Amino acid sequence: MQRPDITVRRGESSTTRWQTVTGRPGRHLRGVVDSYVEFLEHSVSPVSRREIPGPATVLIIELGSAVHAAGATETGSLRPVSAFVGCPGRGPALTWHQGAQHCVEVRLSLPGAYQLFGTMDDFGGRIVDLDSVLNISADSLVEQLVTEPDAGARFGILDQILGDAMASGPSPDPEVLYVWNRLQSTSGSVQIGELLADTGWSRSRLATRFRAQTGLTPKAAASIVRLDRAAQQLMAQPTASLSSMALSCGYFDQAHFNRDFKNFAACTPLEWQRTQRADLF
Repeated sequence: MQRPDITVRRGESSTTRWQTVTGRPGRHLRGVVDSYVEFLEHSVSPVSRREIPGPATVLIIELGSAVHAAGATETGSLRPVSAFVGCPGRGPALTWHQGAQHCVEVRLSLPGAYQLFGTMDDFGGRIVDLDSVLNISADSLVEQLVTEPDAGARFGILDQILGDAMASGPSPDPEVLYVWNRLQSTSGSVQIGELLADTGWSRSRLATRFRAQTGLTPKAAASIVRLDRAAQQLMAQPTASLSSMALSCGYFDQAHFNRDFKNFAACTPLEWQRTQRADLF
């Protein structure tokens, strides 16, 4: 199925070849689904990644072999998963595959995930099997997607399935949507007191309702939005001063930047930057 919004990127190194196919969701899913990305990778050796949390919940559907993964709050060994929901939390998620991966990533807004899966209270920092949150067999979904001829057709199938789930799912509180939009538009720098005044909610009610519908407290969500902005700047401006970057991203100083980054990424900004520049992207 030809879609007008498809973007294809390819790259290779001495050890790895990769391709991404990116598309936008149908109009009925805008605000719930941010994007679709089909990812193919072939490496001469196994690939391990440490994924720092970002301001989105992701639905991953493996079209080839299962990937091994563990969420930020999960202890023990990585486990094989083929269709799962990954939610941001305080710490990185870990993934591993044998060297070949073919998957579709559905990037969801935090309130959008609530519209598809229901209450998100226990999702933060976890890897959740798709079977347990969506009324569809993961195996049948994978089989359905694999039989389609190309990424555009697969995105069309997901438009239909996720649209049906959204139609029967709950709607987020207007106040939760407002707070989430304010956190994004201010890169996480808005004061909680201002959000309380704007919504008319108590601190306890805001924390409870926001976490139930996003998987995070407003404070944690603000930190992750700020972290995401900093991570983007680290990649776009690799030689920039960390102290000036810290201030531009809303941190008090470089020490605050380093501390917050380490809390969520389990490494310093420069350590993370080096691993990313050595990776595919």
